[in-house]
Amino acid sequence: MAVILPIFIIVCEYNEIDISDKVYILLAKLYLFKKDTKGAKKILLALIEKNDNSKDAHKMLAQIYEKEGG
Repeated sequence: MAVILPIFIIVCEYNEIDISDKVYILLAKLYLFKKDTKGAKKILLALIEKNDNSKDAHKMLAQIYEKEGG
């Protein structure tokens, strides 16, 4: 694990993949799995504040609002 994780991070940086965005999305999905839409919205809004160009965050947030009738 001590060898694989740094290699993974280097490969992601080389390919310009933002790992933190993926972590936020994963956390939001976990909140949704637990049926905690308030927590998921909080995570997604934090991601959008950090990175306004996150298409996945905007899409997930729109889906949540649509299910809530907003």
